[in-house]
Amino acid sequence: MLLFLPVLFGLFTGCGNEEEKQAKNLIETVKEYKGYEREIGQEEYDFYTYFVKRESAEELTAGELAEKVQNYANETNALFYLANKLGVCEPYSYEILKIRMEQENELRKVKKEKGEAFYGPEQFTLEQFFQYSKDITEANLRTCMEGWTDAGTIEKAQIYYEENKEKFRRREEVTYEIIVKDTTKTVIADRKQLNLLANADPALADFLELGQEKEQYEDVQAEGKRIVMIKEIRYNEDGFEANKEAAVSAYIQQQLYPELLQIVAENNPVSFRLEIN
Repeated sequence: MLLFLPVLFGLFTGCGNEEEKQAKNLIETVKEYKGYEREIGQEEYDFYTYFVKRESAEELTAGELAEKVQNYANETNALFYLANKLGVCEPYSYEILKIRMEQENELRKVKKEKGEAFYGPEQFTLEQFFQYSKDITEANLRTCMEGWTDAGTIEKAQIYYEENKEKFRRREEVTYEIIVKDTTKTVIADRKQLNLLANADPALADFLELGQEKEQYEDVQAEGKRIVMIKEIRYNEDGFEANKEAAVSAYIQQQLYPELLQIVAENNPVSFRLEIN
């Protein structure tokens, strides 16, 4: 079965110049993206209102709703503008969104008539197409950022690593005790053995990977009730260099990405042209 993706913003078109990504500081580069102006009319404003209401767990006052819709519009604009500047997608506008949806729906109509398979709905609604394009663009933008290896980004990733070392620790050895009937056995499992357990005994493997010292796990085996208790956990202490790729990725995903979107949103606020009730 073939997957036919929308032709709009989610289509990954590139990710900037490789030399630039190694030489230029990502944060300073993004700070230079300013002065972009885009006006949002009533129809587009109402369109974003739908998403804000859908995501709100409680009823909002008129003032709260207006503030959230404006923030949502700014965040959406920042996402697509930044993605476009970094070469991830084409320019975004509400009108282009509608055109691209019509093109994609026509493509799907032809595929269906020819009996060709595709994933997703036969015809997108504008809400579905926007959400799908937005999700793909965000995923590709995050991937693009992970390829940015300038010294400033690496330095901040190392700071992030030092402040969050527990997130990068990997269990190298677990000593645990197994009690079945009246028999008690102590087992020392190294990293290789823990990996093998993932296929041989998934439930036990999950407990040994996630459980804490002195914590117990119980199940029933063919031999009877089994009680497992973790006695000791030994972690790797490899440091930043050994965990560099994971640390950079985590720093970008958890901290840098939202920071950059906020910078872009503040430097490129949208304006609103709304009807007066």
